[in-house]
Amino acid sequence: MQDINPIRRTVPVSESTEAEDVDMRTSVGVARDKEEADNVFLLREEQKSTHLNPKEEFAFSSLYSPTSRKNSIQKNGANPIKPPKIRARKNNNNVLTFFIGAVLFLCFVMYTFVYASVRVDITPLRTSIPVDQTIVVPSIDIQIGTDVIVITASSTDSVDVPRRGESKVETKASGVITIYNNNSSAPQKLITNTRFESKTGKIYRIAESVTVPGMTGNTPGSIDVTVFADSIGSEYNTSAAEFSIPGFKGTALANKFYAKTKSAISGGASGLQTTVADEDIEAAHNKILTELNKKIASEIESKKPSDEFIYLPDATSYTTTDNRKELITDSKAKYTETIVAKAIFIRKDYLAKRILENTSHTEEEKLRLESTEQLVFGVPAKDTKINEGDVVFTVTGAPSFISDLDETRIAARLVGVSKSEFAERMKEFSGIDKAEPHFNPLWVSRFPNDTKRIEIQILKN
Repeated sequence: MQDINPIRRTVPVSESTEAEDVDMRTSVGVARDKEEADNVFLLREEQKSTHLNPKEEFAFSSLYSPTSRKNSIQKNGANPIKPPKIRARKNNNNVLTFFIGAVLFLCFVMYTFVYASVRVDITPLRTSIPVDQTIVVPSIDIQIGTDVIVITASSTDSVDVPRRGESKVETKASGVITIYNNNSSAPQKLITNTRFESKTGKIYRIAESVTVPGMTGNTPGSIDVTVFADSIGSEYNTSAAEFSIPGFKGTALANKFYAKTKSAISGGASGLQTTVADEDIEAAHNKILTELNKKIASEIESKKPSDEFIYLPDATSYTTTDNRKELITDSKAKYTETIVAKAIFIRKDYLAKRILENTSHTEEEKLRLESTEQLVFGVPAKDTKINEGDVVFTVTGAPSFISDLDETRIAARLVGVSKSEFAERMKEFSGIDKAEPHFNPLWVSRFPNDTKRIEIQILKN
């Protein structure tokens, strides 16, 4: 066999013992450099200790000469010796796998038992109740102002009107006065036609009975009322005056009750007067009415209470006053009109209670008025008896009532309950039409033990 080791071909070796002991570093004359000589020496020392067969020689020599190794593989077809593979440590892999599995298991447990939640969508029962009744709100409820609130709004406007010709006029003067009670905290009633005498001796009367409130501390009670002159004529017209009550003369009340003008007393006339035609007054009224109503509506809206209250526009009362009587003697000929509105706001819960008290439904059903869009409010008939201070209105329609459910109580009854028990628990609440739970995550089979993770959602539609 041909010797394929180039190092062996360049170094002749003697068979004698002395030749083997010769230092190879001094006998290598053809070596190209010192490094190559070192390699020859090392190889020789290795051959002395172990006899190599051809294949072993080939493998050994290939380690020192990659070029020779490649050429030999191509010539002899010998299989190369692959370097040993470095295997991953199985122990490290097992620890990593266990750690990942533990983390995933912990996440599963936390998500299932700590962060799991349930949303319950509930459709409450709805019922339509026909209504056609007159509701009387006692004055005491209005004074408290928690369930019914009456808001007063007013607006005044004027417009010039022409005077047309002369006519014979015989009218009594009238105006508003303020009556004072400086006697005690007890109210005092004054009957119809009670007289009031000015310092000039002119007599005026009230057209209806009134009750003057008592004192509040040291402040006299007071009330505004319209008075009419006892006789016709312009001499009863006055811009300001003070009055006593002749009926109290000679009593301790004479100096305790008195009155003063709040507005001019006017309109008294007798004989031929230059007047404003009725059609001109009506035209002036129609001209400013729209603007007055806009101002009234804007003021009512600005004074509206919270959203818990319902405005009853059809039950709002309006009082209109004008100066058509004054136009008889007023040389300016300016028509003035004032509208005062009393708007009623009623709490939804209070309205529902008043409607249901005339039906077969009980408070135990806990019905709540869902919407007032189906209701029509109005003013009662003129012959309806109304106590002073009460508010009366009519209501008709078929409003929708909805069961008022307690979300907190429902959630408390579902704590720790399994899916199979859910339907039975929902039967405890008579106001529920339909209930559907939504578990998160989906594989959870029981409700959480914490009500904070149970969401009760009442569906509006």
